[in-house]
Amino acid sequence: MKRKLMTMALIVTTVSTTALVPGIINANERNNDYNQVIETFEDSESVKGIIYEFTYENAPEEMRRDHEENCKSIGIEPLATDVLYSTSPEYAKLGEPRTFSIIREGDYMVFASANVNYRAKITTIRNGSRGNIVKIAQLLLERAMGYGLVADGIFGSKTETAVRNFQLKKGLSVDGIVGNNTWSKLDDYCDK
Repeated sequence: MKRKLMTMALIVTTVSTTALVPGIINANERNNDYNQVIETFEDSESVKGIIYEFTYENAPEEMRRDHEENCKSIGIEPLATDVLYSTSPEYAKLGEPRTFSIIREGDYMVFASANVNYRAKITTIRNGSRGNIVKIAQLLLERAMGYGLVADGIFGSKTETAVRNFQLKKGLSVDGIVGNNTWSKLDDYCDK
């Protein structure tokens, strides 16, 4: 009887902590197919960005260090298969170039490229958050301010600094947290 109760307690704890951890994305949000979005943007002038895609194992040293620092800040180890993006032209000959668009779809942001597509619910993110919504915020901050952020989906100290500078520039309350007001200003850097 005790073993059964312990198992049930473990299941309840796992379910409840998973629901509360910021940055965990529902599998349906992560794996949806956005071919229609791609068809709309792929050949259009609305595609405004080029990113350079790397895995952690083949990324330039500076990107690897930034990703390692972000991982360390939230207590995880980088994986060889972690996908990192940069918009910096210095990586043009080193990474896989991808055109991409970010569009707002109600309460969601959609990242669309010829290679990877996902939809992430807009939520408040801060230092320690992770997931696709963080990666989208990093790419939008890069468009807005050109900080040289590695878009790795981990909200670390460099992302927080970029958010604070963005908030200052846009006349927002400077708290380093991407909430409703900051998302509203980042919307200006989405593709139309």
